[in-house]
Amino acid sequence: MRKRSKRLAFSTVLLLISFVIFGLTLYFYFDENETQIVSSEEKIGITETIIECRGLDIFDSADCVNNYIEGIYYYNISNINRDMKFSLLQEEGGVCSHWATLYCYFGDKLGFFTRTVNIETGEEDYLVYSGNDSDGKIKTFDVEHMYCVWSNSEGYVVLDQTTVFKFHFKEDDEMEVLRRR
Repeated sequence: MRKRSKRLAFSTVLLLISFVIFGLTLYFYFDENETQIVSSEEKIGITETIIECRGLDIFDSADCVNNYIEGIYYYNISNINRDMKFSLLQEEGGVCSHWATLYCYFGDKLGFFTRTVNIETGEEDYLVYSGNDSDGKIKTFDVEHMYCVWSNSEGYVVLDQTTVFKFHFKEDDEMEVLRRR
């Protein structure tokens, strides 16, 4: 009888460990936000970058991620308003909204508060559409710009395409601009 209870206890512990491993796998590989920009094949480079940039302060983490982005960055206006997976973004490039979304993805995975910010520039631009719906019509639109902001108790960083602006909270409730990269 004692042998049976030891086997049962061992089986229970083994089952519990299996559930924990399964839960962690689900958490890290099937996050609902990931499906918008990152597929499972693309996670290797992203996961390595997250591991490399984890555990640093917010300012060094921003530099770390920015170094990665600079290596793959390509601005491509023709992809405006297009849903982009990470592999397509690497191959074809994207606009500010694509890069801001990627920066915020990294910031979220590194444990920072993140937010994309849209601003109007007051300019107007146009695109020539050539699909079935538009028949080569010219469409004007107001130009907007998007960037990502990470924050925590140390301060905040603005990640804008390949530039990082850093703002450090000082103890006397004032702010110090650390540096612009």
